[in-house]
Amino acid sequence: MMSTPGLLSAFRRTALVLALVTGTMPAFAQESANQSATRIASNQAGGEVVLIPSRVIYPGETINLAALKQVTLIVGKHKPEAVATRAEELDGKVAKRTLLPGRYIPSAAIREAWLVEQGASVQ
Repeated sequence: MMSTPGLLSAFRRTALVLALVTGTMPAFAQESANQSATRIASNQAGGEVVLIPSRVIYPGETINLAALKQVTLIVGKHKPEAVATRAEELDGKVAKRTLLPGRYIPSAAIREAWLVEQGASVQ
């Protein structure tokens, strides 16, 4: 009887290693986990929706909506005063400094696109 617990333990280790190596979490389990997270978020009273960078935006780069992602703030949490978080405040603007993903975009870190670039000929 002493070998049974050791055998069972070895079986569990083997099954765990096999599951980790093959990534055997069924697709339907992943989908249901994503759906439940979405359902939980939608059932909560909606917080404020803001736009933040989804990738690094470098100085001089024009900000487009593809470089931003929409996030909902936790209920009761408010955005700081001097940040740009709406599409009309950000689309087409130029970054004055590096904007990091997942961080608010300070209003002082963006500017309007210049109509004439330095060194460009004008009519």
